[in-house]
Amino acid sequence: MQGHHGLVWGALSAMLLLSACGRSQPERVDLDMSPQRLAMAAPAFIPPPEAMAIRAAPASQGDGSQMSYSHQLSLQLEAQRLKSAYQEIVEACKAAGPAKCVVLRSGFKQDQAQEANVDMKVERTFLSGLQQKARALGKVTEDRTEAEDLGAVIVDSQRRLAIKKSFRDSLQALMAKPQANVEALQKIVEKLNEVQAEIEGEERGLKELKDRVQMDDFHLKLFSKEGIVERPDALAQAASDFVPNLQRALGDMVVLLARFLPWALLTLLLYTLVRWLRIRWLKHQRARKAGSS
Repeated sequence: MQGHHGLVWGALSAMLLLSACGRSQPERVDLDMSPQRLAMAAPAFIPPPEAMAIRAAPASQGDGSQMSYSHQLSLQLEAQRLKSAYQEIVEACKAAGPAKCVVLRSGFKQDQAQEANVDMKVERTFLSGLQQKARALGKVTEDRTEAEDLGAVIVDSQRRLAIKKSFRDSLQALMAKPQANVEALQKIVEKLNEVQAEIEGEERGLKELKDRVQMDDFHLKLFSKEGIVERPDALAQAASDFVPNLQRALGDMVVLLARFLPWALLTLLLYTLVRWLRIRWLKHQRARKAGSS
């Protein structure tokens, strides 16, 4: 029984230690590996040595290996060349294959002026050639690059992942203990499922971060100021629309007349009837007065 309490206490202490490893506050994780702390800790869970090695590793050495880049390139072209240039860039990206270039979004719009946009994820060694190919298509009006150092974020994610995996292994070891009763086993299984879901989420997040390091964001905008539709002369437009507008107005009048003419006739008929009855009544009143006098 004492051994069973030790197992449960070890699981609880491991849960408390893992709760400090949340994604939102990774800098608060305290991995005290002093002999005093290890002597007090339950044998169910001890942070793995690789977690300590990851924590001690520098976030970035300044060589750009953990940098994520976002590039914005805008080009002005002649109207007749814009669509073909747009298709040329999209096809060049697709031809390179998903390992080097992926088209995330693309679109071509032709309104008062022509415009095309392409959002891509591009492998860094392929990006230089693609940018050079794009710049040769027209006049560069914007060429901007933004960088973000993901070194510290990647290190924190790797450290959290190592600790959670070690915690999962400890929970699996607890499940194999013959002293564990059904209630304790159920709690361990629930916590194991929760930790496994966190591990899978952490792995997805870490993969996204590494993808951002390996492939840059590249947004290409192509536009043309030609082909803008001029507003027609107001007087000429009014003259050309006179006959159609007159026809529509006459048609509306006919419809209005057809709707209200029956009601107008009925109102006139009622008014005539009431007036006739009033005249008859007044004549009758005058006749009675004349007879009584």
